[in-house]
Amino acid sequence: MSPTLKRTADLNYLDQVVRSPGVWETVRDDATPPREEFTLAPILKPQNIFLMVLLGETPAGFFAFCQSEKTTYEMHTNLLPICRGAAAIHAAWQAIAWLFNHTAAQQIETYVFETARPARLLLTLARWRETARRLHPATVDGHPLQEIWFTFTRSEWAARQP
Repeated sequence: MSPTLKRTADLNYLDQVVRSPGVWETVRDDATPPREEFTLAPILKPQNIFLMVLLGETPAGFFAFCQSEKTTYEMHTNLLPICRGAAAIHAAWQAIAWLFNHTAAQQIETYVFETARPARLLLTLARWRETARRLHPATVDGHPLQEIWFTFTRSEWAARQP
């Protein structure tokens, strides 16, 4: 089943996804509030974009695009376990296309922890460019981790269009 996207500002849905097993473990660090208290309310702002992923009629997570500069967005992937593999890849490309087709965005940035080897491999295979490595500001389970930052531009996206 091919995923579809729907823009959302439903804070209850967004918080439910982030707090769910299979997602929470990938977004929390030692400075994050307890799961039951965590909310995305501080970033639910008009300049930020949240795209719900649907598999048929079933909600399967969301992509968040947080505007960091006038034409730059930071992408966050929050997909439930039912949307992995090919469905996740397809949904991600749809989300990127949506952003470039509906905004003036020129660049998307994202980061993964150094321990997230599958995500790192996926970004590399999708030809995102590694742009920086930074120490994450908080530890994860007591351990310092590096963030590996990647960038993908509108011109790189346009070059892939038929």
